[in-house]
Amino acid sequence: MELVEATADDLEALADRWEDLAEAMAEHSELNELDADLTEETAEDGFHAHLEDEDVTDFLVVHGGETIGFVTLREGHHPSRRYSKFLRS
Repeated sequence: MELVEATADDLEALADRWEDLAEAMAEHSELNELDADLTEETAEDGFHAHLEDEDVTDFLVVHGGETIGFVTLREGHHPSRRYSKFLRS
């Protein structure tokens, strides 16, 4: 298994994996119910915004040549902390 930094060419793959996760979560609460008409477009827009944000990096999780998931890392900063820089997934 490997992590591959996502590019604009990977927007559809990212959105597809996000949709798989979102659909699985919908089973657990009606609050997670998706609007099927907006799901793919909204997900791609969100990942496109990540590509333009220097503090966010998306990675594809690839196993056996197949994309099986994704990881989003966001860099942050807490100026009052001794270890002020952090990554959040």
